[in-house]
Amino acid sequence: MLYSLISGIILAIVAGISLFLLLIPIFNSASSTSSTSTFYVSLISIFLLIVVLVLVPSFVSIIFQYLAYDSVGKLTGIHEFHTAALLLLIGIILTIIVIGIILIFIGIIFLIIAFAKLPGEAKPALNDQTFNQDTNKEIF
Repeated sequence: MLYSLISGIILAIVAGISLFLLLIPIFNSASSTSSTSTFYVSLISIFLLIVVLVLVPSFVSIIFQYLAYDSVGKLTGIHEFHTAALLLLIGIILTIIVIGIILIFIGIIFLIIAFAKLPGEAKPALNDQTFNQDTNKEIF
């Protein structure tokens, strides 16, 4: 989750700076005597660039969230974490279509349900490494 937060912040700052640097020439060209058709073409290209600059940081952040929630689901045995992680990943891919935003909200609801199912006190899961191979007893 920490990788998700750090990558999201860094990529959002980079996207904001690059967006600001790209908008300066557009507004300068709008004030000149150039034709309006070139202004609208550049406006459409900037809109598509904004979509890319917003989606790429979100996609990188969601990938790290997917890995984190999937690991939590495997460790706790609560399958809603895996379902929520998958819905978040598919939702960010389909964000261009409105259905992606709906999938992200459903994924957040599944996360709320998954966190509500967690026990009051966490108990570590037993793996094969916790057993001594000679006596087959647990090592404390």
